[in-house]
Amino acid sequence: MNLKINNAPDIAGLRFRNIQDESDCAGMAQVHEARKAHDGVDELSSWEVIPTAKDLHDLVSRDHADTLIAEINDEIVGYTTLEWWMQDDSTAVYLHVGYVAPDQRNRGIGSTMIAWAEQRIRELTVQHGRVGKIEFAANGSSSEPDTNKLLLDHGYHVAWTQVDFDFPATHDAPILPLPEGIELRTVTEAHYLPIALCYGAAYRADGISGANTDPQKFADELRREALSRYSDLWQVAWDANTNQVAGLMLVFIEQGVGKWIEVATHPNWQGRGLARALIYRAIRALRERNVKAVRLSTGNDAGAAVFYERVGFRAVKEFPLYRKSFQ
Repeated sequence: MNLKINNAPDIAGLRFRNIQDESDCAGMAQVHEARKAHDGVDELSSWEVIPTAKDLHDLVSRDHADTLIAEINDEIVGYTTLEWWMQDDSTAVYLHVGYVAPDQRNRGIGSTMIAWAEQRIRELTVQHGRVGKIEFAANGSSSEPDTNKLLLDHGYHVAWTQVDFDFPATHDAPILPLPEGIELRTVTEAHYLPIALCYGAAYRADGISGANTDPQKFADELRREALSRYSDLWQVAWDANTNQVAGLMLVFIEQGVGKWIEVATHPNWQGRGLARALIYRAIRALRERNVKAVRLSTGNDAGAAVFYERVGFRAVKEFPLYRKSFQ
């Protein structure tokens, strides 16, 4: 059923509607194929992918009212969808993710989808009974000037930026000695909670909080088959004296690309070269699996960037994450 959208652009054959069923997914996937080259999509990235029609089937299982499709003469030319979560500081974040085929941009379709998303989010906050701080959220990338300009023009600001790093295949990953008193152990499921405790301690020491700093939640996350199946690649260093995890380098493989889960060093062992030694060991383990690239993504913290560049990584792309106060 067509939706009546206020202030929609006057384009012959344009209509807006909610997603209906899996038959919509092929057209939505085609929008991504059309934008792949134009937007410089990096398919090795942890932050952006080109989904297939099958990948998009999950949208059909959600509330159809949360996904808007734009069509011209029955051809899908764009869509936007919503998701939401609560931050540790009790801020309710409502993310809208939208895409428009390159040949249909700058015609008002993207602006219309943003306006629709914000209105739908207002309805959802009432349904969810939200009180307190609420924020609109959206994402962009350094190779998508159209998206970045559109969001800035609609009052969004860059809250922070994720940076993708690549470890070039030409770079060596030497085996460095571990600090005295440190030993590597083969990972078992019984180690997941000690790993999570080390990770939480490392990030709290740096003043960082987040979902993964809850030890039990992080341990449960590591049990997921998509991650745990690669536990033989994980580099987990133990303090032989205290029998506690001193450092960790957790990786997995996705579509042939080696990617980071987390890297962390317990505060008691920071500054001794442990993280660098574990990173190189993980890279060597990934290369033995014939991965086509090694990638990590981190926030635009200057210290982290300097560290990874010294290890041998190079920044390849930035992903600005936008926020806007709820009004």
